[in-house]
Amino acid sequence: MCGVLTMKGGTKKFSVATLGFALLCFILPFVTVSCNQQKVASFTGFQLVFGTTVQQPQMFGPPKVQRVDGEPLAILAFICCLVALCLSFTKNRAGEIAAAVLSVISLIALLLLKSKLEDEVRQQAGGLLQVNYELGFWLLILSNVAAAVLHGIAPWRSKIAKGTVEADP
Repeated sequence: MCGVLTMKGGTKKFSVATLGFALLCFILPFVTVSCNQQKVASFTGFQLVFGTTVQQPQMFGPPKVQRVDGEPLAILAFICCLVALCLSFTKNRAGEIAAAVLSVISLIALLLLKSKLEDEVRQQAGGLLQVNYELGFWLLILSNVAAAVLHGIAPWRSKIAKGTVEADP
């Protein structure tokens, strides 16, 4: 029984750490737009969430500065990660399940964001530009999957720790 309680505490800490790590992934490079292997623009997750300014090179004259607003799907993914992290500190099943659901919603938002960015760049640039997803994006995907699994098994983890689930002989 003591080993089960240790495992429970360890997985609980790991599930909280996974969501904390997910939020840290937003500071890493997220998306790079390139043309013929030449980087045109690079964005972190926070830039996609909160918006940023971009300098567009001009054929003649100084670069043009343009404001890029936050992307709604990136905002949704960020908010889901943040709320899931807050809920992961709760000790009840409803909080654990809600954290798992929010991690899944964040994952879906990220996959939809990937598809949306590729479609927008393809339409606007006629196939001349490519979108590359960087380390921050892929680590965030993995963190959301891990958080969803860890929080999703939490109700059973609680039952095992309380001794309500019988072990197979």
